[in-house]
Amino acid sequence: MKKFILAALLLLAAVSLYALDTKPPFEPEKGMKMPRPEIGHQERKDMPAPVSLSQGEAKAAFTKFLSENLKGYAVVETATIVMPFGNMHQALVKDVSGNRFYLNIMPDGNVSPELMIAQ
Repeated sequence: MKKFILAALLLLAAVSLYALDTKPPFEPEKGMKMPRPEIGHQERKDMPAPVSLSQGEAKAAFTKFLSENLKGYAVVETATIVMPFGNMHQALVKDVSGNRFYLNIMPDGNVSPELMIAQ
């Protein structure tokens, strides 16, 4: 029985030394060893190039969108937001009842409404 316990302790010591000697799957100072693409910096062939609209062109696009989709609303004011991937334009629109909300023209040219209602 003493020989069995001694052999088990030697085996446990050998396994412990082996486990201490092996490297972890990642090195904390270098991060994970996984390929990671540069997010936001590669060109994609399937996406349209960003649209650079001037303030006047953006206001005309907002007016066209309102006349086709939201009758009774008018543009109150517009603003340009400079972003790394292109300029985004934002317009505050209002109807005769006083309902107000924002519309955005994203750099890809799409007009999208804001979910938050202006107070």
